Amino acid sequence: MKKFLALVLCLMILPAAQGGEIALKVENPWIFSPPPVSKETAAFMTLINTGATPLRVTGAETPAAGRVVPMITTKTEGRTGMKDVPFFEIPAGGKLVLKPGGDHLMIYDLKGTLTDGEKVSFTLLVEPGGKLEIEIPASRSAPK
Repeated sequence: MKKFLALVLCLMILPAAQGGEIALKVENPWIFSPPPVSKETAAFMTLINTGATPLRVTGAETPAAGRVVPMITTKTEGRTGMKDVPFFEIPAGGKLVLKPGGDHLMIYDLKGTLTDGEKVSFTLLVEPGGKLEIEIPASRSAPK
């Protein structure tokens, strides 16, 4: 009986550990298509938490780049800057808009050129929950 209960418990935990249902919806994602010489760019989107508890996006993975990190835009003494942060938090039932001139996912070490219209595989790293796989189009401007 103990083995059976242990098996049932493992089967209940396994989907969450593998990135089961994540209460995160993504709207209007896009990646800025930079000039060919650039090795950095940014991803923008609206993140909507459809769940009852806060979520954190700790970064992302993509075969198109070396690393992807959350970045906030700062304003100090009239100067605008950017700063890497460990995560973006989306409150329960809330949303976070990542946009040019504001918070975004910074993409470092591009492995090639991103052309307009190209679809980029992207995996958001979400706590709790695991990973959320999406495709993001590259573009020189925001989708309409």
